[in-house]
Amino acid sequence: MIDSEEVRSSAEREFRRMKLLADRALVQVDDVQFFHVVDPESNSLAILVKHLAVNQLSRWRNFLTEDGEKPGRDRSACKKYGRL
Repeated sequence: MIDSEEVRSSAEREFRRMKLLADRALVQVDDVQFFHVVDPESNSLAILVKHLAVNQLSRWRNFLTEDGEKPGRDRSACKKYGRL
């Protein structure tokens, strides 16, 4: 049987590792680059970061007891700020 604390600890370590990589990448762009949209079919870094933040909040909230989409997630809120 899998220990829930072990799963939580492993997930947290991986999250922190990925966040560090993202933070290191994002400090390399200025505000203009952060909000720049390459073409009408693309998203800016700002939109991608916002989408990932909202998605992670939804996915990891009560992940040991609930599965999938959470009832409080407002997908249309993501779309009003950009293509996502």
